[in-house]
Amino acid sequence: MPRMPRRQKFWAQIRGGAFVTLLCAVGLTFASMGFLNDVTAIDRQPFSSAFYRSLITGVVAVTVIVAVARSYWWFVPAFLVFVAGSVFLEGPARHEPFVAFLGVTPQVRLQIDSALAVLAVISGYNAFIVFITREGRRQVASTTELELAQRMHRSLVPRIDASIGPVRFHGVSDASGPVGGDIVDVVELPGCQWCAYVADVSGHGVSSGLVMGMVKSAVRMALDDRITLSTLVGRLNGLLCSQLSPGTYVTFAAIRGGADGPVEFLSAGHPPLMRVSAATGRVEELATDNAPLGISSTWVFESMAVEPREDLLVLITDGLFEVFDKRDDQFGLDAVKDVLTASSPRPLEATGRQLFERARAFGPQHDDQSLLLVQRTMAPGGGGATMPAGVHDQ
Repeated sequence: MPRMPRRQKFWAQIRGGAFVTLLCAVGLTFASMGFLNDVTAIDRQPFSSAFYRSLITGVVAVTVIVAVARSYWWFVPAFLVFVAGSVFLEGPARHEPFVAFLGVTPQVRLQIDSALAVLAVISGYNAFIVFITREGRRQVASTTELELAQRMHRSLVPRIDASIGPVRFHGVSDASGPVGGDIVDVVELPGCQWCAYVADVSGHGVSSGLVMGMVKSAVRMALDDRITLSTLVGRLNGLLCSQLSPGTYVTFAAIRGGADGPVEFLSAGHPPLMRVSAATGRVEELATDNAPLGISSTWVFESMAVEPREDLLVLITDGLFEVFDKRDDQFGLDAVKDVLTASSPRPLEATGRQLFERARAFGPQHDDQSLLLVQRTMAPGGGGATMPAGVHDQ
């Protein structure tokens, strides 16, 4: 029989002494069935068969648990023990030299059966209590750590509604689990300059969240008013290549600009930047041919200049369009473009809300979903900056 392709999360977490305790609890509980069976078969089998049946029943139960928790191959020995035990109980166990305790009276036999059945059940119950107590403590500790990670995640990826001079930003990141691996961030730089970026760490869970925190810290430490995106991403890639485990990578897309003029854009293995024309609502895809971060330390990253005018610039992670319905059809980038076209010229928050609603209506969320909307207004608005709670200066 093939090995289980995927262990259930519960069984995968039970290891070492806890698993042995669970096996003892199951074995002792099912061993009581041998003595209870002897109460109903007292005239049809020798007393020694009660002990043999208890042993066989307990071993079969333990082997089945190992098969469910570790590998289906264990069902083979479980079946063999069951068959061999049945043959033994119906044959050799009824004859010499396996027959024992022939002088025990039926009354004493019933008392012994009852006492041993109760003892096996109580012992199994106590083993279950030990297992539950140990696992409960571990679960409480894990839950506490996870709650701390969730609070840290919320502080690292807050909702963004900000203005820097004439440029407005709206960003939202919705994790698929307690801790996500997406980053949406806007950093204000001197001279009314800014850098807005979105990143997506491969994988899910706490490990991706830790990498996400490292990426955000590294970006904010390296950013200044003179560094280009090519240099910034190159340095970040070198750091990640030296720190990430094999198979882990980060897709990254950033826009850097000021109160006027063109902006610099760079994407590294990330979905394209979508520019929604303020005049026509038409959506244009823009991308640079760069590898994701953390894969090649020698990669030379290239950026491009984009003239935003009053167009809406949209960055999203793949979790927002790689949504599947019951027929396994994908929501897709074309559906995202349709929403953006229909939403123009709505406020940024309304556009973002509409995109999330359409994706959720299409199918369930299985990955982190994030978006960042950037739009320059007609008037600079005095060159000042407004950064609400949740968005911080460098």
